[in-house]
Amino acid sequence: MRIEKINEQEVNLKGIKRNLNNEEVLFEAQTLFEDFKKSLVTVSNSVIGYSKLKGWEHNDLFNLKNQESPY
Repeated sequence: MRIEKINEQEVNLKGIKRNLNNEEVLFEAQTLFEDFKKSLVTVSNSVIGYSKLKGWEHNDLFNLKNQESPY
């Protein structure tokens, strides 16, 4: 995933597939930066919940779980 700033409110998201010789853009989408941040927090919380359900523990997940959400 690559994020490029378009302006103060919008970003361009690119899904990238890389191999040894090149990279291929699989998709591209524009969104509001605030919407992207909210979605990222939602997905992060889902990953934390799933890892707890499965009993997976890792320092990175512990640190992520302890971060304060801006929303």
